[in-house]
Amino acid sequence: PIPINIKSNDSFVLQGSFEKLLEKENISRNLLLVAPPPNDLAYRCVRTKLSNSTGSDEFLIYIGEGRDGVHASSTFFDEVEKHYELIICI
Repeated sequence: PIPINIKSNDSFVLQGSFEKLLEKENISRNLLLVAPPPNDLAYRCVRTKLSNSTGSDEFLIYIGEGRDGVHASSTFFDEVEKHYELIICI
């Protein structure tokens, strides 16, 4: 992973892959997806996160176009609609 120089207290953002979600130190982290490609990457990230969730207050933050846009796949949006509650849409 490549640390991105955003520091606030002891928080930082790491760039990675869905496999990074399996690492013990990442299991209880929030998942931030920014403009994911229109393939199954975002879906695999969500499935991996859900299958390893600790059940604590974990959030999915998605920044990109909606269904039928140029980001993520329809299977990603299906999975998100099944397992997550929309808090805010900007």
